[in-house]
Amino acid sequence: EVFNKAGTHDASATFSPDGQTVIFARSGNGDKKGESDKEVSLYTSSIKNGLWSDAKPLTYVNSTYWDGTPHISKDGKTLYFSSEGHPGIGRADVFVSKRLDDTWTNWSTPLNLGNSINSTSADYGFIISAIGDYAYLYKYASTENGGFGSEDLFRIKLSESSKPEPIVFVKG
Repeated sequence: EVFNKAGTHDASATFSPDGQTVIFARSGNGDKKGESDKEVSLYTSSIKNGLWSDAKPLTYVNSTYWDGTPHISKDGKTLYFSSEGHPGIGRADVFVSKRLDDTWTNWSTPLNLGNSINSTSADYGFIISAIGDYAYLYKYASTENGGFGSEDLFRIKLSESSKPEPIVFVKG
């Protein structure tokens, strides 16, 4: 029900590492700020008509234009997303924002990941490896940085400033 809204025609989502929170972007919402905005919904078993809370916008992260392809890293605090509305290099650039508290609605000012990751074309679908050392990125119509044109996937070694916080996996 959280995602199922009349007029929505494009959606992408990412779940927190514990599966209790989903951040999603959906477009086609005439009542939203931009063409596509990121929203958050929390899992709870106390909701009468479902297991998820009503979606709340990520106010500080959303722009007045298209924002999409959110990805929360394994640290549960670092959000990567693409935007056409924040200042950038190309049509859509990849940004990072850090969660500032436990509300999931309070985020740092988005930071453009720069021209070592972004190009003059559209860059989106940024996903971080489990270790946090590499990212995978979809570039549309890219002939830059070794791309072959049309649509390409890139593997990028992350700089220290772009990496999420380290995590530890324990299995027993």
